[in-house]
Amino acid sequence: MPSLAPFPNYHTIHYSSHDCSRSMDYLGHHAMPSHGRIKQAKGQLKMITKGSDNVTMFLQLIKAKADELALLGAPLDVEDLTDKILDELGDEYKELTCVIQATNTFLTFEDMHEKLLNFEASALTTKPELFYFPTIANPTSKNN
Repeated sequence: MPSLAPFPNYHTIHYSSHDCSRSMDYLGHHAMPSHGRIKQAKGQLKMITKGSDNVTMFLQLIKAKADELALLGAPLDVEDLTDKILDELGDEYKELTCVIQATNTFLTFEDMHEKLLNFEASALTTKPELFYFPTIANPTSKNN
């Protein structure tokens, strides 16, 4: 029965620490995102609007773009992220926006999401129903 011998190593390559360092520098330089890519992602973030989306959809778009910027090595400041979110909320969120802006501390993204969801839920449940009654005229005529 043949015995199993270790795989012969015909090509032994020795790398010095200098070679490894140069390779890492090369990879690090070429793996970094371009300034143009970061600028593009920031431009896309500026284009995001709430519109008729609910809060969750809107914040998912913001969070995805903020995460992308962080991965590119250009994370957003908490203040900038908060300002972007509050700037895009409509007049229906004006009360909450004023309260958040009046505080001296910035909310985490998760806290902001929770407050917006609570506000949205309360606004939907306390929205007054408008009743429209048709105008009925009972003309009376005087015949003289």
